Amino acid sequence: GVVFGFTALANRMSNAGGANSANGQAGVSNSYQGVLLGGDPAPAFTLTDQTGKTVTLNSLKGKPTVFTFFDSVCPHTDCSLMAQYINVSAKEMGGDMNRVNWVALSLNPWHDTRQSVNAFITNQQLKPHLVYLMGSWKQLQPLWNAFHMQSIEQAHGIVIHTTGVYLLDCGAAGSRIRYQAPSRLLTRVVLLGKA
Repeated sequence: GVVFGFTALANRMSNAGGANSANGQAGVSNSYQGVLLGGDPAPAFTLTDQTGKTVTLNSLKGKPTVFTFFDSVCPHTDCSLMAQYINVSAKEMGGDMNRVNWVALSLNPWHDTRQSVNAFITNQQLKPHLVYLMGSWKQLQPLWNAFHMQSIEQAHGIVIHTTGVYLLDCGAAGSRIRYQAPSRLLTRVVLLGKA
């Protein structure tokens, strides 16, 4: 079974960001809480990570999984902000950070390469060991749909996309989508960085 439960992880992800500036209390206000989901089955996949290794949904079993979405050559701020949210969340977890799978799914099958992904991970100074999954548009598009993500390559080659963070409960009974982390925490991360 899962050693470190998704409920504890969801609580820690919600509390990433420290004290609530509005009321001085530890943690975050209700407006920063994520959403517990019904536990729909996570979609199966077989993709390649930034090292060339094949990764499947089944290979994540035994640990809860933070599942996010990146474009390694994103010219906008959303991927950088998401990377910092992941860093803040991992830091808040301390030693428990290694009891979790940290997985990102490419939002840019047109331009993400092993080289660009490794450069992105280095440049963003990502603290947790991140498995960055890549594949063709045909492989990735059904996964984007399952997580309500969109990614479109514009005529000039720039990709516009949504992003988010989900927690998967990857237990012996199968992987389930259990929690959607609050996107408002991205704003919180920016404010903390300026403090």
